[in-house]
Amino acid sequence: MFKTILTLIFAISYTAMAGVIDLIKKGDDYDQQFKPNEALKYYLQAEKESPNDSNLLVKITRQYVFRMDELSSKSEKMDSAKTALSYAQRAVKAAPRDSDAYLSVAIVYGKMTPLLGNKEKIELSKKIKEAAEKAAKLNPRCACTGRTRLLR
Repeated sequence: MFKTILTLIFAISYTAMAGVIDLIKKGDDYDQQFKPNEALKYYLQAEKESPNDSNLLVKITRQYVFRMDELSSKSEKMDSAKTALSYAQRAVKAAPRDSDAYLSVAIVYGKMTPLLGNKEKIELSKKIKEAAEKAAKLNPRCACTGRTRLLR
């Protein structure tokens, strides 16, 4: 009986994980096509099943950053940036040793700076530097030192 229950639990877990992987792959396909809104449809579904997956949270962050270029108003861009920042911070919390998570925080802050006044830009520049340095310390080969996985 215990063996049957354990097998059933494993089968359900495996099926759910396979579904998440498929959703992420579909999102990745749209990411490669530079279609952030389409990619988000799949990534956000995958997040429901895997809410603490730092790699997925970084992917979601990327899409909210990239969609900022498609938005017309400053307030829409700032809303997208704030959502991106929330996901980036969740990625850091989920994986505090992941350099990409810290790098995504730095990138979001960088995308926010044109939307802010001079005083806020100065404050954010400190946060950008701090997050980028943390990413570089965790992984000297991260995008902030040459690798561009997070950037286009």
